Amino acid sequence: MSWTLDGVAAADLAASGLAVALDTSVRAALLLGAAGVFSLLARRAPARWRHGLWLSAFAGLAALPVLAVADVGPAALARTGGAWELGLAAVWIAGVAVLSIRHAVACRRLRAHLADATPGPRVLEARVLIGGALSSPVTFGIRPVVLLPADFMSWPATSQRQVLLHEGAHVARRDWLTQRAATVLCHLFWFHPIVWIARRLLVLEAERAADEAVLRAGERPSDYAQLLLDRSSVHSPVPALAAPRWLELRIRSLLGPDPGSRWPAAVGVALLLLLTPALSAVQAAPDPPAPHCQPAEVATADTPGSP
Repeated sequence: MSWTLDGVAAADLAASGLAVALDTSVRAALLLGAAGVFSLLARRAPARWRHGLWLSAFAGLAALPVLAVADVGPAALARTGGAWELGLAAVWIAGVAVLSIRHAVACRRLRAHLADATPGPRVLEARVLIGGALSSPVTFGIRPVVLLPADFMSWPATSQRQVLLHEGAHVARRDWLTQRAATVLCHLFWFHPIVWIARRLLVLEAERAADEAVLRAGERPSDYAQLLLDRSSVHSPVPALAAPRWLELRIRSLLGPDPGSRWPAAVGVALLLLLTPALSAVQAAPDPPAPHCQPAEVATADTPGSP
């Protein structure tokens, strides 16, 4: 097969990519479904363990395309494609491009708020700034930046301390980086709803884990829950975090019973790490081998009258 991008070679390449995509999609559903089951079993465990569970699932998801390319075999990768495979490949590329551009624009808009910000208290292992048009705190950047609302210094001292503890937990775990990596995988798997659901759960558990860090520092759960309620009425740079359902889950975690055993989440992380390479055995049944045809034998029996 020619690897030049003429019409035939491009269609063949698209067909090979489709084989890998279908194989990877099935494995992704199995992997993330298993993570969901383990997360449900670990619902009483500390949120940081469930967050680690979803991080392990996304790490496995990133490895699945490599396993798929290795396992679908040269026969599938060398298949001949047609116009419909080429069309599907074009749709996938367009989807990745649109989502990537939208995400880049959103990140650029967020960084634009830094222009009017001024240095804040130096209490975290990150650059703390105050100002901009945001009404809620947000942490972002490869070199973490904690951007606080312009009126932050007028908040009660307890609220200031709780916010800094929460954002400091995000900084310590590098949540922005891991969530950007998960977002890249969502762009690549934009057609796969389970991947998007898994990312939402990853973000939710990151918020819950940061909430738990506030309580471990000695803050009263009722005071912190009241702060979340008070700030829920203002615009959030991440709209999903202010959704009523998410807020309800976070507050119930704060005011509910103490977290239970962490072993289901720990076992889940270990099993997911083992499950990812095991999924390399999950592949479509190979095509049956072509029948081996023997050359027809010429009859040699003597016929009457033959010499």
